[in-house]
Amino acid sequence: MTAPIEDVTQHTTPLPLLAFVHVPKTAGSTVNAVLDHCSPRGLSHCEGIFHTDAFLGHAADGDWVSGHIGRDGFAGRLIWLNRPVEYFASTREPIAQLLSTQLAFRDIAPRNRVLPGSSSRGSTQYCRGPSN
Repeated sequence: MTAPIEDVTQHTTPLPLLAFVHVPKTAGSTVNAVLDHCSPRGLSHCEGIFHTDAFLGHAADGDWVSGHIGRDGFAGRLIWLNRPVEYFASTREPIAQLLSTQLAFRDIAPRNRVLPGSSSRGSTQYCRGPSN
């Protein structure tokens, strides 16, 4: 007599959730595309639902999440999951990142136009940090 399948299966720990900390202008869109290609069970640009139960549902059932959220922000929300989490980010050579940011500002908003929800500071001042 053979044992039922339930008796011989091994209970394994779920695979870790991958949490990609998307630093602006550091190839994040490429990383998101690769993650999606490897597993469609993920969620990119999760900022919009980050503070909702829907985000936790995606994180509990999915393979990866990605967003413009710091590692500590992710950790604070994901600590309640009953699974390990692996965090990662990509970086870029600083001058290339600065130039890419400048080009993004140029492409997003015409000159002398303030983006909705932003201050009147330009991209140079934005890169320097908050004004005092």
